[in-house]
Amino acid sequence: MSVVIREANRSDSSLILSFVKELASYEKAGHEVTAAEASIENSIFGEDSRTQALICEKDGSPSVLLFISLTIQLG
Repeated sequence: MSVVIREANRSDSSLILSFVKELASYEKAGHEVTAAEASIENSIFGEDSRTQALICEKDGSPSVLLFISLTIQLG
């Protein structure tokens, strides 16, 4: 068994959206997903994005998605 964790890239936008929809469906909230592939691409890979997405692949097949985001507010 081979496990690889890699940084997501723009070409993963549809995969990321499918993970989001799958999780929402599991949580009985599939009807609340309003994101589209373009909005995923812009929010994660856009010029001002501070979000990082990692994808875990097991034997070459994507199986887990991680979002890393840190927000610090002063005041």
